[in-house]
Amino acid sequence: MSLRILIPSVSMITDKERPESRDRGIPLPRRRSELRMSLQQRFETASKEHKKLQGDFSNAVEARQRLDAQLSENELVKKEFAQLSSDNIVYKQIGPVLVKQDQAEAKSNVETRLEFIKSEIKRVEAQLQDIQTKMDHKKTELAEIQAALQQAAQQASSPGAPLASVGA
Repeated sequence: MSLRILIPSVSMITDKERPESRDRGIPLPRRRSELRMSLQQRFETASKEHKKLQGDFSNAVEARQRLDAQLSENELVKKEFAQLSSDNIVYKQIGPVLVKQDQAEAKSNVETRLEFIKSEIKRVEAQLQDIQTKMDHKKTELAEIQAALQQAAQQASSPGAPLASVGA
């Protein structure tokens, strides 16, 4: 006995009718044009997601570059502090004014900043790795959808060929 549940413009086809859909419960389009439209929508969605990931990746790269610049600057300041004698005076700029600051406090502030910058670099590196992995998966998904679209186009030009479906 075959069970068919109808949903507007999409039908669920049982495993007996469509063995390639077995255990996926994927609604299969009734006509080739619906399959192509579904694939095109998935391709557009995946493409938008990939572009968003590229933007996120670009932003993370910019953040990493800013952190590298800050790290270099603070390491230079640390080297300068290492060359100071105890009788040298250290000034801190607050707005347009230079304010006298304790040398030990200034060194401590620079060390704290260096630790913070290094931890931020690690966080951004992990973020870059995560985004890169997601971009690779999305590229693979786009390639699969594109191959299915090409197959659907070929089948549209040869009537009588069985419908193809790509898992959602």
